[in-house]
Amino acid sequence: MAKGRTIAPQTKQGQLKVRYALWVRVVLGVKERGDADNFLKPIGDGLVNAGVIHSDARIKVLHIEMDDEDRQNPRTEICVQVIA
Repeated sequence: MAKGRTIAPQTKQGQLKVRYALWVRVVLGVKERGDADNFLKPIGDGLVNAGVIHSDARIKVLHIEMDDEDRQNPRTEICVQVIA
């Protein structure tokens, strides 16, 4: 889904300084359930594996929302950005 896009700094010095903010909205499907904290590790790892960010250890702001009101359209929406 990232289509090869990255927000990770290309230099080692930049990677040591960068901080990421992550907003996640999980819309559960019919008969699905889960704890918000159980979704975080695979999302962080997936962003690293996709090359969007260089390290999930640099995620310093995190917001997760669980939604069960649109169960016919389950999805996970992710927004990640570099913060100062």
